[in-house]
Amino acid sequence: MIAAAPDGAGAGPGPAQRTPPARPPGPPVPPVAVPTVAAPPVVAPAAAASPAPRHDAVAAPVSEPATSAPAAAPAGVAPVAATPPARVAATPPPAATPAAETGLPPIIPPPQQVTTTQQRSRAEGGTAVSLQMVGQGPAIIVPARSNVGAAAFRRGDSVWLVFDQPIRLDISAFAPYPALHTAETVWTPVGTALRLPAAVVRSLVLRRTSEAWMVELAAAAAPEENPIGADIADDVDGARILLRATQAGGVVPVHDPDTGATILVGTVRTSGQPIVAARRFAEFALLPTTLGVAVEPQADNILLRPSAEGFTLTAGLRRRGGLQVGGPVAADALAEAARLTRLLYLPTLDTAALVARSRQIMATLGNTAPLARGQPRIELAETLLAQGLGVEAASVVALAMGDDPRLATDARAMALASMAALLAGRLEEAERWLADERIGASDEVTLLRGLLAGARGEGPERLDGFVAALPILFAYPEAVRHRLGAIAADGLLAIGEHGAAGRLVQRLGELQASVPGAALIAFSRARIAEAQGDTQAAREGYAVLMAGRDRLARQRAALAAVELDLRERRIGAPEAVARLEPLLHAWRGDTHELRLRLRLAELRRDAGDVRGALALWRGTMEQFPADAAALAIPEAMRAAYARLFQGAAADAMPASQLIALFDENMDLLPGGPEGSAIVRKVAERAAAAELAARAANLLRDRIAALSAGEEKGRLGLVLAEMRLADGDAAGARAALLASEAQELPAALRHDRRLADARAVASEGNPAAALAMIEGLSDAKALQLRADLAWESRDWPAAQAAQTALLAALIRPGLVPAQGLDQAQRVAVVRLAAAAALTGDAATLAALRRDFATALGQGALSEPFRLLTADPVAGVADLPRIAAELDLARRFVAPDRSASVGAATQPAGSAAPRN
Repeated sequence: MIAAAPDGAGAGPGPAQRTPPARPPGPPVPPVAVPTVAAPPVVAPAAAASPAPRHDAVAAPVSEPATSAPAAAPAGVAPVAATPPARVAATPPPAATPAAETGLPPIIPPPQQVTTTQQRSRAEGGTAVSLQMVGQGPAIIVPARSNVGAAAFRRGDSVWLVFDQPIRLDISAFAPYPALHTAETVWTPVGTALRLPAAVVRSLVLRRTSEAWMVELAAAAAPEENPIGADIADDVDGARILLRATQAGGVVPVHDPDTGATILVGTVRTSGQPIVAARRFAEFALLPTTLGVAVEPQADNILLRPSAEGFTLTAGLRRRGGLQVGGPVAADALAEAARLTRLLYLPTLDTAALVARSRQIMATLGNTAPLARGQPRIELAETLLAQGLGVEAASVVALAMGDDPRLATDARAMALASMAALLAGRLEEAERWLADERIGASDEVTLLRGLLAGARGEGPERLDGFVAALPILFAYPEAVRHRLGAIAADGLLAIGEHGAAGRLVQRLGELQASVPGAALIAFSRARIAEAQGDTQAAREGYAVLMAGRDRLARQRAALAAVELDLRERRIGAPEAVARLEPLLHAWRGDTHELRLRLRLAELRRDAGDVRGALALWRGTMEQFPADAAALAIPEAMRAAYARLFQGAAADAMPASQLIALFDENMDLLPGGPEGSAIVRKVAERAAAAELAARAANLLRDRIAALSAGEEKGRLGLVLAEMRLADGDAAGARAALLASEAQELPAALRHDRRLADARAVASEGNPAAALAMIEGLSDAKALQLRADLAWESRDWPAAQAAQTALLAALIRPGLVPAQGLDQAQRVAVVRLAAAAALTGDAATLAALRRDFATALGQGALSEPFRLLTADPVAGVADLPRIAAELDLARRFVAPDRSASVGAATQPAGSAAPRN
């Protein structure tokens, strides 16, 4: 049962202090027992297996509830404070050091000079803790084997990091930083604690590496977490609480010197397992954590033990009745709700009566003065809301507030507007009303805020206050109760409270009728079955809803069924896209459509349809311009766009589609070298598709947009080579001139010099081109020298250049054991052609001896055999020599198309022209 905490924490004033309702409640609601939520326990640590660590991050903890009187530690457990804390010696403040010199962000002030005392502390032994920069913030690195569990939580002005093995930590690395001078370590035979000042922890993320725990002090929380939930169980000894966690470690008691309380801390060996919400019970409080479990006992008999499923919180000494996890429960929901502070009293009439009441109010509005219509309209909105008509109720409230400005600050009207927005799926609008301080702090507002968090899939921030206000839910009309109950179940599932969600849905199901929202309760029931591991029951529940008439339930069930099949690897992304595409128009205009659109866009991307994903993302931003979830779309689009061009997907895409995708998404083009690489890839694909003008325009526009530098010089070289391949020598020289810069890498300047020389030769001045490359002896320069000789029909010079080139590519007299690559094969055959044209039989014989076997079979093996055949012996060989000369002349004109993209190849690896 979900029961209010006995001490009333987070539930508003106690029964004797609550104000009576402003209006009498509607007709009585059938008697209802309100479901109850439980929490967890801790005792001596237990050894557990040490599986491979997980590298998840953990969200920053929620601020903890107020502590109560100190409690004694459980019997048989030594508190961590048994050993005096080792504090970092304080040092006098130094002269200010600029933050930019420290490498650490402002969250940790600049370092001081380390004193002799602090230097000595480094030599005292222990496991050294280091402080490093990770990403954009500082991180504490605690060396620890994979079987060392950890926990972290915030308490008052301190952040506690607890490890379940005795590790003597050396924190002398903190000494140069004044903000960390109050940090301390506490060691006992059962565990170790590191206590940090909360002021230096902007947000906390723990990541498990193979050899350490990394504690990031300013990192964003991980998007995917596995929150630890609390379920109540009954056994022969009474009630106990199961805290479900993966790879539970040991239990370490720590003593809080600020309050005198003993905290039972349960560690885990994998990241990403927080307790999201604080809960307070009669005998203990379950504290919010960043990682692991933290329990503050209020009685001496509370025990926390590791178990196969996580941790078990029990009452020690086999006390009969077990834990006291529930408070006094009212005889029925209406009586319980009457003791809670409320703003709204929705009429609980049947549908016919509600329709008649709506008509009556609308009839009286026509005879009411314009400035007196505010209250009747509020009553009309409540009547519409009682029928589950959230959109219509929201419109009426907006009209009432527009005509009567006083209603815009009226708590009742604001609560009505927020509930109507929740039912209409307008979460941003609901948040606007609930964030306004003028709405007050009633129990009903606490309930609505928890429901808003549930609608966002986050769960209530304070579970105890939310649970205490849940009885109000059962006093609402059925149409409202079922829809809001489904949202409440979503919130409980989001923070791992599967048992609490199940009990809530069970009670709602008992009251269920054929009204709007009943299908959503069935959907919540299927989700709970899936969360508890009964995937068969979940799949059957989804199938029934997908065949039903409720459009929203049908859409949500279809999406949930697809996600379940994806997790179980029954389908892949393409099949998921095919199943979800028809749902795009099944439900429109609220957060459920937004979630479907976002998920479908991700699946399109994963299925390889990046263009479709980008189009869907753009349409979603236009349709939901102010939604917080839609604000993250641009970053997802940029990441998908960049990833497409970095991988092989762009190479497999037809050139026309790639160019179209590039043109449609120019705003996603990143700056810097990454953007230039994308432009170059698209330009090269366009050139290969015989779209030379389009390729040249892309490169020219990018070059014009860049300032002088390496990036601009490299793109200028690519454009010059494209111009040369197209026979436009003047255009090539113009591209080089437009991209010239003083400071360019030597290799890039070398390649640009070769391209310029080639352009000069193409303009009819090979002598000037040779002069430009005088003194260069690398493979690229020798290749160009050979090309110029071939074009000039200077066969001796061509043979000399080809000989030098072959020597540069292959060590003289040594054929590579792995065989010849394409560049080497072409160089061998072109040297044979040059030797044939000059009649150098000795060179031909040497080539035949050294390379006949290495050339083997292939496109160049037959030309090589003809060129290096035995000398002419008689008239019968004249046809053969004629064929040889004709073959040799084929190598006179190099293939210019091979030069496109040569700037991307390192010196010596450019493919020679054949």
